Amino acid sequence: MGIRPQGVYLITGGLGGMGLAMARWLTEGYGARIVLTSRSKLPSRRGWSSWLRRHPSDHPLSVRLRALLDLESAGAEIWPVTADASDPEEMSELVAQIKDRFGAVHGVIHAAGVTRDGLTATKRPHTFDEVLRAKAQGAFVLDQVTRGEPLDWTIYCSSVAGLWGGAGQSDYAAANRYLDALAAWRNAQARPTTSIDWGLWGEAGMAVGHVDRVRESGLLLPMATRPALEALGRAVALDAPQIIVAALGPRALQVSSPGVSRQAIPESETPATWTSLAELEDRLAARLARLLELDVAALDRSQNFAEMGLDSILVVQWTRELEAMLGRSLPFNTLQQHGTVRALAQYLLDLRRSRGAQARP
Repeated sequence: MGIRPQGVYLITGGLGGMGLAMARWLTEGYGARIVLTSRSKLPSRRGWSSWLRRHPSDHPLSVRLRALLDLESAGAEIWPVTADASDPEEMSELVAQIKDRFGAVHGVIHAAGVTRDGLTATKRPHTFDEVLRAKAQGAFVLDQVTRGEPLDWTIYCSSVAGLWGGAGQSDYAAANRYLDALAAWRNAQARPTTSIDWGLWGEAGMAVGHVDRVRESGLLLPMATRPALEALGRAVALDAPQIIVAALGPRALQVSSPGVSRQAIPESETPATWTSLAELEDRLAARLARLLELDVAALDRSQNFAEMGLDSILVVQWTRELEAMLGRSLPFNTLQQHGTVRALAQYLLDLRRSRGAQARP
């Protein structure tokens, strides 16, 4: 059906960068009335100006309040609400309040989500729960509380992580994959839903602080906000259960995913050689220190990579370097299974020796 002029739309996670960008686009282009939810409590409306005077301009809440004030000054009709998308009682009450205030709910954009990157072996159960609750349980709750509403459409802000996975993001990948599956199930029930597997938003969203690192990984390129929003408009009109909106980097096709082949790196890209375990260990330590911007002398070669601060983006980047050294692809969990410089050096040396033995007649 597309987007209605003066339509009423609920955006969960609406005070994040992506949610606010979508709100501005809907109000400017369609005069839409927007309900923005966030788990973070806002000051009372009368206290916004006072807050801004008393806090730094780069404080996260200051950024959100200025964005809301900008929307208001442009004539937008917005209603920011503190509510947890994964809480059935809060969301059921909110839907009733929206109908009382505006008369209807025409569409939902589920943009709530968090990331807690880290190697699976070192994650605590509560971090898995936090990631799954925001996206997966939030989507399930929205499905339940809007079941009797004649929505024009529902949009899930999923991620390509649900297709390709991501180092340190097993929980996040699972949550996004759930959105894709739920969208397909809802469409089978004639409830129009599209799960958009977003790539990297370069100017808004959860990964905005990691744009350079993601670009260096070769997997994704940053998208400007305007074309991403135009793609959102086309997605609503397409009435498809799942689409990918991403700017793919040169290494994207090397990532394992359904229907996408993984390509090994050619031998010609691997001039690196070493003659001993100690030499290889030194080489790995130097590369890792450069990646983490540390003094190599201060790097503990027996410390776990996760404890050093090697996040999922750096894992991808370093894995790419290692594959170039070896001239072959590595299992996705290599840095998890061999989680220190010493253990990794031994593994890579054994791998090279095994490969050399197989090559001999």
